[in-house]
Amino acid sequence: MNKESNALTITLPFSFKGKTFQPGCRINLDELMEKDSIPCLYTHLANENRIDIYSHEYDVMMMSDMKFSDATGMAARFVHDGKFDVEGFKSEWEEKRVDEQLQQIVNRHMDPAELEQHPRLKQALAEAYQLGIDAAGVKKEIHSTTSAGF
Repeated sequence: MNKESNALTITLPFSFKGKTFQPGCRINLDELMEKDSIPCLYTHLANENRIDIYSHEYDVMMMSDMKFSDATGMAARFVHDGKFDVEGFKSEWEEKRVDEQLQQIVNRHMDPAELEQHPRLKQALAEAYQLGIDAAGVKKEIHSTTSAGF
């Protein structure tokens, strides 16, 4: 994705045995999505802050709520009141990626304005893309319409 980076900050303050912990980290969602997933954010946060995932601290951490802030790019639309809609973000990110890939194909073969004049062709390209993903064994559903508007 070549636009502004989709990133956010995670913090998760908690107390354990009278000691206050304040783990936090900044994550680049684009990098995670390019690797094909957003991992368990608790585990990611623990690893970034050197908290053993087999420790009692980690168990207590898992019972606490994460706070999300400082979101950039498209991710900012999915952070509300300190919560992050991971599934909503993943769905829109993937849809935008498909739009960009289809746009590259269109640019090689026709005038992009022509595609807007033929929405059924645009739909057919999106479905063909989905068939290619399915054939490759990747289990991702692409929405039947795209929203980037090329």
